[in-house]
Amino acid sequence: MSKAGLKPAFAFLVKMSEILFEYVRQGQYIKVSAIEPETKTEVCVVVPVGLSEKEMQIQALKKLQYVLKKKEEE
Repeated sequence: MSKAGLKPAFAFLVKMSEILFEYVRQGQYIKVSAIEPETKTEVCVVVPVGLSEKEMQIQALKKLQYVLKKKEEE
């Protein structure tokens, strides 16, 4: 698992101090997990191998933002 603080490019997506990322390659795809430790929320996305690490993180963060918004609405 890699630990990454939010960079300015991600600040508009989620307002958290820390997001953990995990990458698992499965053939021509990579499963990217994004974990927000405070709320213990985890999401996964599957992306093509050719994406950069930043692009993978953006996809996972977009899904994490969506899930956290849904939780707030409940």
